[in-house]
Amino acid sequence: MHQPLDPSSLAIGPPLILESAAPDRATYLRRPDLGRQLDPESAQHLTRGNWDAAIVVADGPSATAVHRQGPPLIDALMPQLGDWCVAPVCLVQQGRVVIGDEIGERLGARFTIVLIGKRPGLSSPGSLGALSDLGAEIRLQRRGTKCVSNIRQGGLKPELAARRIDAIMCAAFSQELTGVHLKMTFCWIERLAS
Repeated sequence: MHQPLDPSSLAIGPPLILESAAPDRATYLRRPDLGRQLDPESAQHLTRGNWDAAIVVADGPSATAVHRQGPPLIDALMPQLGDWCVAPVCLVQQGRVVIGDEIGERLGARFTIVLIGKRPGLSSPGSLGALSDLGAEIRLQRRGTKCVSNIRQGGLKPELAARRIDAIMCAAFSQELTGVHLKMTFCWIERLAS
């Protein structure tokens, strides 16, 4: 939980490197609210566009998970999203899941995918989660996200995770729903089979 994210060591790119309002790791751990918002300088780097999706990579509680699982998941995910107009990948230091709302809104993205290091545990160290939401906007309460979790070696492989994320995005757009209201129908099976 204390290891910082090292953007220069990640083969994701070229990402847009952003920072949350938490100035360091100790503050991030003590003040969750600061990890949910961008610092003002980072916010100025985001310009609105006509994006179907924004991909946000945040260190979360485990930068180790991002270092291990982030690059292979991005490599598997980008070809799956080939038909979509995807904004440049945003890499956020000291970020929490909700920071994706602000980034998605500022970019004008219709769908936001947040890849985040999950809390380290004895049974699944280095596990990455992918949380997605339709119609990103800054809000006090989450409308509901779909989560693909346990992305790691020995867990859900990045290739299958990428297909699941793409299927969720396809279903969310077709049904205009997200979270628990999203029904994964034939679209899920069709996209996973491809």
